Amino acid sequence: MHNVILSTRNLSFRKHSVRKLSVRKLSVFPAFLVIAMAFLMGPLTAEADESASSENVSNAASPADTVRSWDPQRTLVFIAGVLRWRDKSYAQFTPKARRDAELAEFFRAQGVPSDKLVYISDAQATLSNLENSFDDLLEKSSEGDTLIFYYCGHGWLDNSGNGYYANYDVSTNDNAVSTRAIASKLKKNFRGSQALFFADCCSSGSIGLSLNKQPGNYQFGMVTSAAPPVSSTSNWTFSQALLDGLRGHKFVDLDADGKVSFVDLAKYVVQEMKSIDNQAAGVNSSNGFPGNFCLSKVNFPNEIIPRLVEAKYGTKWYKAKLMEEKDRQARVRWVQIGYDTADSDEWCDFNKVREIGGAPLNGLAPATARSEFQIGDTCEVLWKNEFWPAKVLKRRDNEYFVHYDGYDSSWDEWVSLSRMK
Repeated sequence: MHNVILSTRNLSFRKHSVRKLSVRKLSVFPAFLVIAMAFLMGPLTAEADESASSENVSNAASPADTVRSWDPQRTLVFIAGVLRWRDKSYAQFTPKARRDAELAEFFRAQGVPSDKLVYISDAQATLSNLENSFDDLLEKSSEGDTLIFYYCGHGWLDNSGNGYYANYDVSTNDNAVSTRAIASKLKKNFRGSQALFFADCCSSGSIGLSLNKQPGNYQFGMVTSAAPPVSSTSNWTFSQALLDGLRGHKFVDLDADGKVSFVDLAKYVVQEMKSIDNQAAGVNSSNGFPGNFCLSKVNFPNEIIPRLVEAKYGTKWYKAKLMEEKDRQARVRWVQIGYDTADSDEWCDFNKVREIGGAPLNGLAPATARSEFQIGDTCEVLWKNEFWPAKVLKRRDNEYFVHYDGYDSSWDEWVSLSRMK
């Protein structure tokens, strides 16, 4: 890795924050934040329906649980990715390994018809082109169809709490993509049954608020990189998590039932955004959108589960994913934008890799490692290079307070998933 990485990682610009003239009022939507965090951090299982009822998400099982809930032939996909802007006062982003393009290719490979898949990027993403293309796509919808909407770029709220996404030729709120306008178009012209909304930018969750204010005759589920008044980082953390879920990676299947549901994805995104970017993600839904909506079956049942660590480069420690371990060497994948792909992976000595928080590296968890534990679960915990039987007593975010079998409570401790199986 070249020395340029040091200066790049020290940059403090936010993805996808907008210019300083944009006003964000953190007190605009306190009620939404309470609801969203209750939805995200709760157990989100079939037993938790009553506590999650404020989100109108049903987790009841159905005969369709064994198959994907969206049919590519009955799916409309709209992807807008803007990493460059005509107005250079907006932070510009590297096009290397852009995840919006990967998403478009994913849906194309799954069999979404070419006339129902719209991907518009950068200079092509003018306001008129985005609006006209979206209108044309909605005209092709019919009863029973699913819409998937994705945006990445810049986002913000105005002083009244209305949300905007930045098109290539944006200059003011008056010629920006309005989430209210998106909701209005859907209410009038979308004839399908369900819609999924994903966005990777500052205040990206504003789309959910707009959809709730203008409800249509369809169910929707939303997962975004940031709650409405929250800034977002320059990393691809959210979009990569979305791709991981759609591709059916085992580590997104948090309830280990063999499929990645909407609830699994929502919880995984929350974990990733908090642990990597220290950021609050956004989740919203309406009209009883099913929490067990199946995005994908698990396609990689035997894969090693990557986990977050810190790796040393030069004199500084950076967050990275531990991908592989061999002969006291660890292969790490950086999470910062521009270095977050396999071709930038590095093999590091164990003394240059540590657990989050600074503890010495315990090695890579085995392929049987789980992605989540509940209070009362039995498990095995790694301690001094051996696994010891234990029971989960408490949980906070991604840490677990465990009691070791056969030992008194003085040995109880908080441990991370990296030491559990």
